[in-house]
Amino acid sequence: MLEGTGIQVFINIDKMTTRVKYLFLLLVTFIFTQPLFSQGTFPLVDKNSSIQDTAFVTQLYSQALKEISQQNFPGAQNILVQLLKADPNHEDARFALIRIYFAQKQIDNAEFVAKEGIKLNQNKTLFWEALADIYKETKNYTALLLVFDELIRIHPDEIKNYLDKAYTYTLNKDYKDAIKFYNTTEKKFGANESIYSGRVAVYLQQGKSKKAIQETNSYLQKNKEQSTAYLMLANLYLNLKDPDNALKVADEAESKFPNDPYIHLTKADAYKQLNNDNDLIIQLKSAFANKTLDLDNKIKILFNIFRDFEPQKALVIADALCQVIINTHPQEPNAYAVYGDILLQQNKNEAALVEFKKAIKLNPDIEIVWENILQIEVSEAKYWEAQRDGELALNRFPQNPTLLLFTGYAFLLDKKYEKAQPFIEDALNNADPKNSVLMLQIYSSLGDLYNHLGMGSVSNVAYDEALKIDSNNTYVLNNYAYYLSERKEDLEKAARYSKRSNELQPGNASFQDTYAWVLFQQGKYKEALVWITDALESTLEPSAVLLEHHGDILFKLGKEEEALSTWEDALRVSLLDGRDSELLKKKIKNKKYEE
Repeated sequence: MLEGTGIQVFINIDKMTTRVKYLFLLLVTFIFTQPLFSQGTFPLVDKNSSIQDTAFVTQLYSQALKEISQQNFPGAQNILVQLLKADPNHEDARFALIRIYFAQKQIDNAEFVAKEGIKLNQNKTLFWEALADIYKETKNYTALLLVFDELIRIHPDEIKNYLDKAYTYTLNKDYKDAIKFYNTTEKKFGANESIYSGRVAVYLQQGKSKKAIQETNSYLQKNKEQSTAYLMLANLYLNLKDPDNALKVADEAESKFPNDPYIHLTKADAYKQLNNDNDLIIQLKSAFANKTLDLDNKIKILFNIFRDFEPQKALVIADALCQVIINTHPQEPNAYAVYGDILLQQNKNEAALVEFKKAIKLNPDIEIVWENILQIEVSEAKYWEAQRDGELALNRFPQNPTLLLFTGYAFLLDKKYEKAQPFIEDALNNADPKNSVLMLQIYSSLGDLYNHLGMGSVSNVAYDEALKIDSNNTYVLNNYAYYLSERKEDLEKAARYSKRSNELQPGNASFQDTYAWVLFQQGKYKEALVWITDALESTLEPSAVLLEHHGDILFKLGKEEEALSTWEDALRVSLLDGRDSELLKKKIKNKKYEE
């Protein structure tokens, strides 16, 4: 039955990085002006027109961008292929086509288009870099080395291409050539940190830890006025699982650079290896209290804590660090938002709500924080607050389906059904059909809502849609069955669904009560008594509805005195809950079952 089950509420808490073009980045980031063609129609080349017509090519490119923005990649691909036939020198179109092929894992096609572009312009960096990304993806390191040779030819004074070539030797396990090329690079550019760290990586891959330490010490001796040189050596010791030596180097660094937060982070890593949680937290607090370590990095570290520690310990550490974050960044809304998330994970909903509202006060345009606020308020039965905050949030994000749904929940659970209807229906209209979790919640809430509005057949349709998404959702099975029984409609289906919910979640008093009530409506009073008795045994504080149903079943079995006593108990519970029941009073007054 609905009573006691409640609305379901979800609370939502390569080393070659010197230059990566990321061909697979979102293709929808293109910006374009007014579309020149209607949606779904692709312009064809008119064989009688001038193939080099600039306006025509511009139209083709604009249409391709439109299709990309709508994520119609096959359509965009067809247009771009056609465009390049018309104008092979259109470099933007060529690169867009490479990105589409790459994103769709059509690597051979991407390689062909990039090479065709290079044939047209041997010095076009963009296509050589695209080819580099393609060879990284396919691990074709021999070809990748040749690409870096070309990039070095085009840009002989850019160190990144030299470093990438050296690292490619490492990937190909050509360690001797890797060291040789790092040395060549050093002669040209001087003692660069990346050159030293590259050689260290080569030695580590060969298992030459002493050589790696010697290399790092060499860099430190040349750069004693840079904290990064000490950190390089300390982190090398950490990689070698030698936290004691890492701490010695970090302590020396701290004495020279007391205001560098990364030294404290390195020491925290050392204490983690030593299983010294107290000193680990002290070092993290010192780093987090330093304003030169920006908030985004602190938040990333918090997430890493949940990866590196068991959940309970991670929560304790994160809670302590969040308080430091707030003291250090009191005007940053994200400081309060992340603390709210940590509190939420500890089931401290009220405290989390306070922090989320502080975040919203500083910046009312953080969508996810509004979602968290509404979800907490609904789950804590703060319906008036959720109604108010929901409407405030929707003034800023009127098409957010989660905000619409939870605002609708707030009215639905407050029994303001007419007010709930437009919000939940708008949630359905704005939700992504592929988001099955959200769609399930929307359809199940519409099933509840339409039943309360007396729209039984529409309610059934909503529940059916919910069950298409998850046929074993116990909440939907239970409520669907209960409302069918209340309407005395399709009781066989009601019995089947209710029984299934009890099989999936045995011992749930509300589900047991529903099945008892379905059996009652079928006239199976003895079976109903068994199930209502089980429901009473499954709960310490039976609801007024459960007690009332028990009395109804007893009456039908000829146990009038027991029924009357049970109805009186139900009325007392109802009044204690702040609800009056005229039907219960009528049953007690007339000493018989009433509908």
